[in-house]
Amino acid sequence: MNPSNPQHLIIGNDGGLAVSFDQARSWQFVPNLPVGLFYHVSYDMSVPFNICGGMQDNYNWCGPSRSRFSRGIVNHDWFQILGGDGFHAIPDLRDPRIVYTESQNGNMIRRNVVTGESKSIRPTPNTVSPAPAAGETYRFQWDAPMMLSPHDPGTLYVAGNKVFRSTDRGDSWTVVSPDLTLNANRDTIKTMGVAGRDIRIATHDGISQWPALVSLAESPAQRGVLWTGSDDGVVSVSKDGGASWTNVTANIPSFPRGAYVGEVVPSRGAPGRAYVVVPNYRQNDYTPYVWTTEDFGATFRRVDAGLRGEVVRTLTEDIKNPDVLYAGTETGLFVSLDRGNSWRRFKSNLPDVRVDEIAIHPRDNAMIVATHGRAIFVLDNLAPVQELAAAQSANRAATLFTPAPALQWKTKDDRNDEFWGHQWFTGENPPSDAVMQFHVKREVQSLVLRVVGARNAEVRRLEVPAAKRALGLQTLCWDMRIAPIPSGAPQGGQGGGPGGGGPGGGPGGGQGQQRPIPGVRAPLPEVGYKPENPCGGAGFGGGFGFGGNANLGPYVAPGRYTVELIADGAVVDSKPITVVADPGLTWTVAERAAYDRLVGQLHDEHRTAAATVARLNTLRSQLSAAQQRADSLQLTADERTSLAQLKARLDSIGPSLGVGIAAQPGGGGFGGGAGGGNAYSRFTGLKASVIGTWETPSAGVQAQLRAAQQALVAPVRDADRLLADAVRVGRSLQAKGVTLAP
Repeated sequence: MNPSNPQHLIIGNDGGLAVSFDQARSWQFVPNLPVGLFYHVSYDMSVPFNICGGMQDNYNWCGPSRSRFSRGIVNHDWFQILGGDGFHAIPDLRDPRIVYTESQNGNMIRRNVVTGESKSIRPTPNTVSPAPAAGETYRFQWDAPMMLSPHDPGTLYVAGNKVFRSTDRGDSWTVVSPDLTLNANRDTIKTMGVAGRDIRIATHDGISQWPALVSLAESPAQRGVLWTGSDDGVVSVSKDGGASWTNVTANIPSFPRGAYVGEVVPSRGAPGRAYVVVPNYRQNDYTPYVWTTEDFGATFRRVDAGLRGEVVRTLTEDIKNPDVLYAGTETGLFVSLDRGNSWRRFKSNLPDVRVDEIAIHPRDNAMIVATHGRAIFVLDNLAPVQELAAAQSANRAATLFTPAPALQWKTKDDRNDEFWGHQWFTGENPPSDAVMQFHVKREVQSLVLRVVGARNAEVRRLEVPAAKRALGLQTLCWDMRIAPIPSGAPQGGQGGGPGGGGPGGGPGGGQGQQRPIPGVRAPLPEVGYKPENPCGGAGFGGGFGFGGNANLGPYVAPGRYTVELIADGAVVDSKPITVVADPGLTWTVAERAAYDRLVGQLHDEHRTAAATVARLNTLRSQLSAAQQRADSLQLTADERTSLAQLKARLDSIGPSLGVGIAAQPGGGGFGGGAGGGNAYSRFTGLKASVIGTWETPSAGVQAQLRAAQQALVAPVRDADRLLADAVRVGRSLQAKGVTLAP
């Protein structure tokens, strides 16, 4: 309560922050605080993929990993799929419309996120086989385990005090384990000297059912190898799909009796390998506990020596390099490159916050991190981590990491966010470029990234600037275009592309948030949270935006390319990269191929014409300089006449190619290029319009293109003749100090 104004109240709760200015009669929710409490995250196989997760007392949600809104991903891009305390939310990998999700104590449903239809799929005596014994009930923990089999996305597992399996999306279940807890009666257990049955205040508060399983996983390396962990300190394994089980808890050295088994994580690197994580703070023990086994639990060893002082809550093995492990703790994220023998903090712009789950998208190789306090973070490509140890030991100057698939993606600004003020939040979109990362081990004088296509044809050559040749991890971005018209070449008309995002493209861009405001001590925070886009802000929708640049190269055709890393002239490494088409495009393969041929042809014609125009501009400057110095150079009358004739021809030809004419307001125009006699601007404006709009040009546009191409032929031919004559005249006057070498 504001001591100076009792009408002014602020309340913080597990839904966020709210403010009242009328003594709680009405409230304003503060929507721009990234303070979500996510327990679990998962993903689907859409392009781009969607993320689903459960939040503390704030329901289960799904939302996009990338949006078309050029400013980023906003709160209302996300949608609710279940109420209550949110936990698992797992999309069916065969059908992204279906999500298996749950709230507290095993309230499990199957939801169609398009139509909203849902069905309870919690195992009950009526849906389970074999049926439970008379009087038997199942116990589901507050955060009950749920997973899809890594070998069959049509097989769903859940766990209460027993393990259940369904192959019909939860409509029916098979029991595949006995009770895998100690099945103790907590009424007889004493806490601080008081038996459970004698506790009268908040009896069993928060844990209405105990003991139960809290961890469940199937080995990605071998079908049917199942692991469980319970909240009363039991680790069990089955090697035959649940037909028989072994309690391996006694084999774990220094295992704290009765500890909550946070996770059992089977390895994809070996069938018998698994990791056990115990966050034992519930017993006033803040020691990190992580063990590994190589023999299905017959023996274990500790792998937590590098995590001293941390309470480890979750662990994930890398999907491509089994030596790489990721651990989520109470204070953040840690990574091991040597299977747990050593650990280091994994930070970048990830805040120091509790990490509850780490998921890795198998197609996109992206890490999704669920934090308990700062919502969800995504690392777009794990290759630099997966391949770092090999790069550090490689006997070469630099190593290229495997690039993630690069999505050609249309963005837009279809919202009036410039009027929204500051009370809104946006998450950052992934870069709109292909991100290429490499490790520099030794000092080099030059470094080049070369993209090649079929038959080793060069598509793009990117010089690495000096700042990115420093030792260590570096990043360079490719806009997925072929080489532009050389820098400094005349641009001509501007194409009329689709409208793009606001300036800056990223969170806070172009909004002026950091301007001092009278009466306010400090500038307001930017919308979003410290984005670290290696390619910078998207800027007008990531290059697809308003107007377009006539000198830009067209986008490459979707497909597979090779990136070569060239150090001091020698190829030291190469990796494949896949360019993926925007799934929103409805072209056929033939239509896209025809479009790519057309824009490639237009760009080649533009490059040829631009070279001629650039030489004309050079000639214009050289003629002007020679004529101004004619007296001091002691030119004869015939020599002056030769220069004047060249100048007259240039003045005649130049305007048709935009040479020697003043830039007009609108300079070629947004949407077709300048009219009149400027054939060059007319052609380049149409070319930019076609490249900036991903659609098959209509018959009308194709007719305009043919006319523009034809109109350019004669001026370019006449200009080339003029340039050849100028070179000859220049040679004859070279002894007089005249330079004509366009």
